[in-house]
Amino acid sequence: MGQTDVRLRVLPPPWCLLAIGVVYLVVMFFDHLPDHLILFPTRTPINAGGAARKTISFENGQLELWIAQSQAARSKGNADVYVLRFYGNADRAERWPTEEAEMWNDRAVEIWGMNYPGFGGSTGPAWLSKIGPAALAAFDELRRHAVDRPIVPFGTSIGATAALHVAAHRPLPD
Repeated sequence: MGQTDVRLRVLPPPWCLLAIGVVYLVVMFFDHLPDHLILFPTRTPINAGGAARKTISFENGQLELWIAQSQAARSKGNADVYVLRFYGNADRAERWPTEEAEMWNDRAVEIWGMNYPGFGGSTGPAWLSKIGPAALAAFDELRRHAVDRPIVPFGTSIGATAALHVAAHRPLPD
């Protein structure tokens, strides 16, 4: 008679699977894993194309804003309308305000573009939880500058969440 080869399959104990699951959740939620998977900050210098750099205090560091006026605003000496611009995740504020302001040449518009914390010259970590508070800080600074003139929060991609956060937490003037 032949010998039968019987191999037993050994499964890990249930507590081992539970421990792996707990470690996964801890790493995901407490090590800012979503921030690392979603945000792509860069700090390399970018030509701002004539936009003026402004920094404001934000959480023991600074928040970087880039400001450009349309030709009509430069001719008039001030803007009638302000656009607070929030860009996409892999983009930076230096690139666009000058170009976007030129699109408004027949209107006196000033564009304020914000670099999220951890992006460009904005200090601090690049965390999703910092985008909303940073957007409010930028809005509050622009509100002081604009006085009673209208401010339009505008965002693309992840910047749309920053613009919606501002609209939900601050009254927008007419």
